[in-house]
Amino acid sequence: MISSLLAIWPPMALFATSLTVASLPGPLALRAAGVAGILILIFDISARTKDFRRVVERLVLDPSALDRHILRYKPSWCQRTVLYWAANEALGGEARMKVGRQYADMGYRWYHFFPDRTFTRESPFFKLKFWRSLVGGTPEVRQQEVRRPAE
Repeated sequence: MISSLLAIWPPMALFATSLTVASLPGPLALRAAGVAGILILIFDISARTKDFRRVVERLVLDPSALDRHILRYKPSWCQRTVLYWAANEALGGEARMKVGRQYADMGYRWYHFFPDRTFTRESPFFKLKFWRSLVGGTPEVRQQEVRRPAE
């Protein structure tokens, strides 16, 4: 239970910030941005909760899928946090530490809040895939087909 809350704390913290901005007296545009943030983050919290449940179920059934999930969930802070705590829930603290080490080796640090390539022309905010993941969660990692060696 506690892992599921820890998995979604980044969008929950952003939700609280948006709620604060929307409720403060100030320019209408700023409050409207706060309300928009609230609406977007409600979808994000729901999507990250789905991701957490899906990944925990998948890792319980197939612990070897962790490496594929590490690559799939690296683009954003919220996704990395979901995988970190889902690995803890499904496989224990050793898997959680493995996820943390892998992301550290990839160069991710505590201050990497924005999704990869946010401030470039390839910004995820301009892509339909990002908005779909916001509403429906991260697309599931597919099992790799195992080919038989040629005889």
